[in-house]
Amino acid sequence: SEITKELKSLLSEIPQSHRKVLIYLLKLMRDVSQYSEENLMTVQNLAVVFGPNILRPREESPGSLGDTTKVCSITEILIERQAALFPPPPNARVKSVQLPSTG
Repeated sequence: SEITKELKSLLSEIPQSHRKVLIYLLKLMRDVSQYSEENLMTVQNLAVVFGPNILRPREESPGSLGDTTKVCSITEILIERQAALFPPPPNARVKSVQLPSTG
C-alpha cells in the first residue's frame, strides 16, 4: 500500500543502530499482542504505551501534544506491518531455536 511505501522510505533514513532497536521492539510488541486475550495488550494498547516514546519529536512543543492520536495510529501500522516494512535481506539465514523437550 501507499502508506507502507512512504513509511519504508522514511525508515530507511534512520541510522542502522536505531533501525535494529526499532525492529526488535516492533517484533516484541507484535509477539506480546498475540497474547492479548490473556494480557489485554492489543496492538492499540501497545501503540498508546510505546508510540509517544518511539516517535517523539526532536523538540517538544505545546502543539505536539495534539499529535498523540497520529503517533498511536502510525505505531499501530508499524507493529502490524513490521514484516513488510523491514523484510530480511535476501541472503539472511533464519535462526531456529531449539526448545527443550517436555517429555
